[in-house]
Amino acid sequence: MMDKTAPMPAKDPEALSTNEVRQGETGHGVRYMLIFSLGAAVVALAAAWVFVV
Repeated sequence: MMDKTAPMPAKDPEALSTNEVRQGETGHGVRYMLIFSLGAAVVALAAAWVFVV
């Protein structure tokens, strides 16, 4: 019986599919979180600039 925690044997990098090469999951609203974070950072920096200048 093969141990499920044992690492898989290495494959030829040229033979890997896109999903096998990808290091993380895609989706889960990452795009929206990045947009929200960027917007919040811009608002925070604008507010700081208004109060400092």
